[in-house]
Order: sequence, then C-alpha cells, then structure tokens
Amino acid sequence: MPNGNLVSDFRLIDRTEYYDQINKLNDWNFESDLDAKYNKSKIKLQESEKTMEKWVQSQDPKTKEMNMSTVIESTSNSNTIVGNKRVYERSFNNYQYNDILVSWAGSIDEGIIVPPAKNQVEKAHLNGTKILGTIFLDGYHGLNKQALKGFLEKDNNGKYLVVDKLIDLAVQLNFDGWFWNNEPNGSNPNGFIVDNEIMFEIMNQMQEAINKSNNPKVKELIVFGYKNQGQLSTDPNGNLSDYESEKIYQNTNLFLNDFYVFANEVNRYVEKNKLSEQERFEIYNMFNTGAWVGGSIWFDKNKIGTRDFRELNYIPFDKNGNPYDLNKQSEYNRMIQDYKEGTWTFKTEQQDEKNGGSKNSIALFASHVPYDLASQDMDKIGEGKNKSAELDTYGLVSANNYDDQMYTGKNKALSEDDKGVVIYPGGEKDNSIFKDKSYGIGNLVQEKTILIDSNNYFKTNFSTGQGSKMATLINGERKIIENYPWSNTNIADIQPTYKWDVREVENNSKKQIKNNQDKKISGYYDFYDPYLKGNSISLGSGFDEDGKILPAKWEANKKYEWNIMGANYTKEGEPKKVSMVVKVPKYLENKIDISVSGKGDKTIVPKNPTTKTYINDSDSTDYTWIKLENTYTEPIGKIGLSFSTEGLDSLDFKITCGEIVVDKENNQVKQNDKSDVGVNIESVVQRNGKNNIRFSLTEDTLSDDIYSYYEIYLKDENNKLIRLTENNSPEFYIKQIDNKYKNFYIKQVDYKNQEKWFNFSL
Repeated sequence: MPNGNLVSDFRLIDRTEYYDQINKLNDWNFESDLDAKYNKSKIKLQESEKTMEKWVQSQDPKTKEMNMSTVIESTSNSNTIVGNKRVYERSFNNYQYNDILVSWAGSIDEGIIVPPAKNQVEKAHLNGTKILGTIFLDGYHGLNKQALKGFLEKDNNGKYLVVDKLIDLAVQLNFDGWFWNNEPNGSNPNGFIVDNEIMFEIMNQMQEAINKSNNPKVKELIVFGYKNQGQLSTDPNGNLSDYESEKIYQNTNLFLNDFYVFANEVNRYVEKNKLSEQERFEIYNMFNTGAWVGGSIWFDKNKIGTRDFRELNYIPFDKNGNPYDLNKQSEYNRMIQDYKEGTWTFKTEQQDEKNGGSKNSIALFASHVPYDLASQDMDKIGEGKNKSAELDTYGLVSANNYDDQMYTGKNKALSEDDKGVVIYPGGEKDNSIFKDKSYGIGNLVQEKTILIDSNNYFKTNFSTGQGSKMATLINGERKIIENYPWSNTNIADIQPTYKWDVREVENNSKKQIKNNQDKKISGYYDFYDPYLKGNSISLGSGFDEDGKILPAKWEANKKYEWNIMGANYTKEGEPKKVSMVVKVPKYLENKIDISVSGKGDKTIVPKNPTTKTYINDSDSTDYTWIKLENTYTEPIGKIGLSFSTEGLDSLDFKITCGEIVVDKENNQVKQNDKSDVGVNIESVVQRNGKNNIRFSLTEDTLSDDIYSYYEIYLKDENNKLIRLTENNSPEFYIKQIDNKYKNFYIKQVDYKNQEKWFNFSL
C-alpha cells in the first residue's frame, strides 16, 4: 500500500498508535530493506529472436503477445522466495509465444503496488520474456482517497515522489517495468477519488524520468497502460472515441484495449494518426480466457484450444470483399452468422497489401484458466481422497496440457490446415461447433528462441519448477530423492519451443502427426521420469489419474522426428556441440539419434557418427538413459530427436528427453571460484524447539551462470544428508528445523553440473 502498513499489523500497540503506519512506499530503499535481497532476481533478461523458420505460415513475426495471469493466487500468502513443500502450484510454460508477462495482482486488501515475485522473474527472464509488476488503481473494488495519499505526495518542485520510487523498485529488484491499471474512480465520475489529469501527469513524469536517465537499466523499462472500457479508436469520421485512453497512450510505452475492441478499429486509429509499423504493434487487443458464462468457465475443457482469435488482429471480410465494422453490433452479429455459413474470410498480406495482414498485437487476460480447469479435474478424481503428491502431479500434467492447447490448439501441434471457432462467450447451445476444431495463439505469433548466435551456451532440463521427487547429483552420481514434493520456480528451466511437433519422415517428406482421435501421440511434462530436477518431457498417448504418461502406439517400419527446441543459429562454420539425454526402451537404443535441421527445415547430416554414453538408472530394467552427442557447423533452426521403428516387435513405448545442451567453442560463462567464500549466518530464531535460520554465502560464486543453483542439506543423527530446499541465489532461509540438527551443507551446481560444497554449523 502506498501509505504503508498499520503498526498494529506487526506488534501490540496502545491507543495512541492506533492510526500509525510504517513501511510507506516512498520511504523504501534497497539498502535499508533487510529482505530486499531475497526479492532481487539474479537472471538478466535473455536475448531472444524469432526462430529461423515459421512453424505455420499464418504466424506473423511482427505480432507480439502479452499474457496477464494471476500466477500467484494470493500475493500476501505465498512462499515465492524459499518455495513450497507441495507439488501443485500455478505456473506458466509457453514463453516461446509470450513477449510480456504481466504478474496480474493487486487489491485494496493485499496491496495496490505489486512487484512481480522473484521466482516469476527468474523463469520469465531465463526464457527471454519481459515481466511487469502491477499498479492496481481500481476504484471498482474499494480504492479510496485515504489509500492514495502516499501515492500523490510531491516534492518542493512538484515532482511526484512515487515516480522515482517505482523506477527504483523495478531496477533494484530486476524486473522490466509496470502494468498501469488506471481506473481509480471506478464507475463514479472523474475526481470522485482523484482527478485523472493527476494520474496522466504522474505517467508523464515517469516517461520523462525514464527517457532522460543515463542508466541503461532505467532506459529499458516499459510502462503498459490500460483503463476499464478503454480503447484507442476513432469513429468513421475520424473523431477520437476515448479521451482518457488517448492520454494514457500518450504517456506510456504500450497500450491495452479492453475487451471487444477489434483490428478494424485499431487500424482506423493507426491510419488516422499516421502511426509507424512499430507503433502499430505497440497497441494490443485483448481476449478474456477466464470469462464465466452461466455459472461456469466458458473456455472449458471442450472449448479450450478451439478458439480462432484472428478478429483481434486481422480485419474480417464478407463474401463480397467488404470489411465488417465490428464496433457496430449489427455488423458483429452478421459476422457471426456469416461465419456459421462459411461465407467470410481474413485476408493475408499476399492477397491484399492494404487490408491484409496483422494490424496490432494481442493479449490474453486471466490466462491462468488452464489451472482452474485442472483444479476442477483434481476435484473430480480426488473425491474421497486426501491431497497427495499423485493428485498434485496429475493436476500439474493436466494444467500444462490445457495450457499447451490454449497456445497450440486442441491438437497441441500447429498445422497449416488448423481451423477454429470465431464466437464470443454466451449464446451457443450446441457444443458440436467446437468438435474437430484446433486453433491457438501460436497460429498467430511466431515462436521466439534464445538459441541464437549471441548466446554462447544453452542448457535445459525442462524443469517447470515443481515435482514430487528430485533428481540430483551427489559427488557426480545421479540420485533420485523420492517423496520430495516441492515447488520452487527459482530453479526452473527454459521450456521446449515446440508443443509438440512430431512428424513421420519418408524420403524428403515430413508429415506432421496430429494428436487427434486417429493418432493419440503427443508430448507431456513427465514428473515420474526426471533426469535432473523435477521433470522431463515425454512423448506418449495421455496420462492416468496419477499423472503418469502412458506409452504411445507407434506404427511399424516408420521413421519419426520430434522437434523440441527452435533456434536461429545463423553463422556458417561455427562449431556447436549438441548433447541430449534421453530415456528409451532398450530395444530402441540403436535406433535413436539427434535430429538437427537448418534453413527450409532441411535435415543436417553431421560429419561424424553420434557418440552414445549410457547413464546408470537403477529404477528401470526395460528402459535406459542415454547421452547423445555430436557437433554441427551449419546454421541451425531446430533441434530434436529422430528414431525408427523398423524391425521392432513392440511398438508401445514412450520416449523421454531430460536434457539438451548446446555449447560453442567461444563459450565464456564466468565462474567465481574463490576458495575464501564463507557462510554468513544472519539470524537464528528459535520457537518451540525449532530453528528458523537466515544465512548466505559471503559471495555469489555463480553470479554470471544463469543455469546454476544451490541445494541445502542437513546432516542427521545417522550421518545422512537430508535435502531441505533449493535456490538460484546465495541467500537462504530455512524454517522449523529441529534444534538438535547443527550441521548444514550447501551444494552449488554449475552450468556443467559440476558440484562444489560449503558447510556450516550452528
């Protein structure tokens, strides 16, 4: 809250202190806040580019996507720094289509100025996505004049103090700016709580401060503007429709139109104001994925992955070639009717240079709906059961499955002949219109990748940041810690680019397999077969009620290709060592190889055979872990696996990928390997025989290594190491540790899975 917290929130008070407050926003500074270092993200925003090749031709590389998700259900009641001891937690794993993630949060009860949590920033930045905090000025839900007092304080020169404070918060905590939700007066007249002109002035001062700063981190900050029922549009006569939206747009970097604003309206505004191509795509139109209709989620398990979103950023035309004017209800209704009769279309740029092509960027609101759907599934199969790691794991697999459908359609794989339903919530009584439809945001937004020339090293174990077990290395040997429910996205990984691109290969033809009724083959997050951390990714045919991935049924005497990571390595002659760790049936171990393709999706044949190294896995007798490794010098656009079923007796199996690494000869990841690094114990608070300990390394030994992390252990009375938690930063907090345990160990794991140990005693 801008005014801070009541003193009574922290301690007993007498009557004279009843209205006293502390922690005012404008008093905050990083140095005096003892907790701030725990909230500062370590990972810088990684450079990204569009993939070398489009997956489907309908993707427009200029179109950007913004995702507004309440990843954290309750910002005042979550362990975002030290993690949770539960498998199930909301997350997000389709960053390849996402340019900006808004950590949607804020309320008059929990706070109206909400920086994104550290764990969200780490995962977004690692995947090349910007992430914004929220300025939630919402007069519809309890905002009042008293609550805004601190927000409106000025210095003697008339500058609002909050301007520099918001900038300082973003820079010090290492996130990318703010989403400004500007509706302070709610449904009341302007000035009921605050005059909007004051808000526009604060925004203006913020833009000036960012533009005039000499600090490169400040200059990169963005402010995204929005207001309820706001739209950047003009009527057919060129008159401005919404003064407040115009003022917000003039004083922020990006603008979000409210629901039911369409591409034709944005296009009219762009042409009237002669905006540039870049400015065109700084305006976003929004779809509400979390809408409820008739007491239930509209985007339910039958409809998710079937929605054609194109009227958000394309102009629809009727059968006579005339554009629909969708801000007129009659025209909107006619478009829906014509759609059902199949008599209208969108124009591509090739068909019509003036009217075709994407007109603006797009956004999804309440995009955590896959987790809402998964929670409903968990309620159904969990009736009469206690909450368990198995039920939580099922929930995670289910949520990720729905999320993949939202981005790559019902089939979870984009195709040139994808078709979706263009219809808004409400009205439809016949669900048959959604049958056999598959369409997602990925049909409109080209994938981005951090596998590019400027990044010299890449590694992923595909960790979502959760699991029911933990796969780790102890003295170089891979160990599985069973019954270890955890959720800590501080140590999450880069996610696969393609969800899930599996093809049959014959001669020079690559035919994509669709996850439909005929061939139930697709990809899933696999929490039962992690190679390292909490999960791998697997090809299978669905999952059971414990979240286990079921084997797929493959065809005999076929060659398959599974594209996993997209890339844009363009340099010719630069050696790139690619290694992959896979788990396959033992009868397939000589029929699987790395698959790499370049421009035009042409398969690259390496000069030398792929080396194979077997990895011990005591848990399995039928399957085996194998490390595949080869070097490529050509430009690379895709990295994945190829395998053959020729001569196989059994065709029911799953294939698991647990790690992909790309290492270049000019790799310059820096390590701080000083021998004099120690452990600083900041505080030990004892309650009821339990210790709560804050401690840190005296120096971050892995400061330039974005793939590194730390693991914390205690040594029990039997001299056994017991895993407590994990983090990617050198500050730690462990709680409720029985005070009989005195010896603790910190293991660092660097980007090459090399270990180093530190220890301390209480």
